[in-house]
Amino acid sequence: MELPLRACSRSEAAGRLDLAVLHAAGRIGPLVAIRDRTRTGGFFAYWRRGEIPCVICFEVRRPSGEQVRKYAHHALEKAERLSRHPDHVSSFQTRDVTAPDKRDRAYGGAIALADDMIFSFSGFSEEEDEAVCVLAARELGLMDDELVERIIAASNNEGLRDQIAAMRDANVW
Repeated sequence: MELPLRACSRSEAAGRLDLAVLHAAGRIGPLVAIRDRTRTGGFFAYWRRGEIPCVICFEVRRPSGEQVRKYAHHALEKAERLSRHPDHVSSFQTRDVTAPDKRDRAYGGAIALADDMIFSFSGFSEEEDEAVCVLAARELGLMDDELVERIIAASNNEGLRDQIAAMRDANVW
C-alpha cells in the first residue's frame, strides 16, 4: 500500500496527518463527551518501526490538564509495544490491565498499518482510542476494509464496527 504522505513535503505530510487525526477525534469526541465530560482530548502518536524508530506525538482536542502526561505516556507505550509484535494489528492483542499501578498497564488503542507504521491514541476509552486511529488511517488512504476487519476481529471492538456502519449509512465511509 503506497503511503500518500510520502508524495508531499514533510510539513505538508505533518499537516495532513494532523488534520486527519483531528477530523477522526472530532467524530469520536462528541460521543465520548456524552458519556464522560472529563475526557476532552488526548495524545496521538505516529510510530514507524526501524532501528531508529520515527516517532511523532501531539496533543489532540485539549486533554484536561491533569491527564496530559498520562495520555502522552500511554499513546507512546501502546505504539512501542505494538512495534515489538510485527504480526499483530492491534495493541489489544497484548493488552494487560492486571498491573496494580495504572501507569504500568498495557491498554488497547494502537493499530499497525503497512510499511511498519503504527497509529496510537490515548485519551478516550480503549475502543474509542482505536476508532480514532482507524478513522484517521482510513481518511489518509492507509487502510482498506480487509485491514479494518482484521483490527476489529483482533480487538473485538464492536463499537468501531457500529461507528463504521453509521458512517456508511451517512455515505461518509
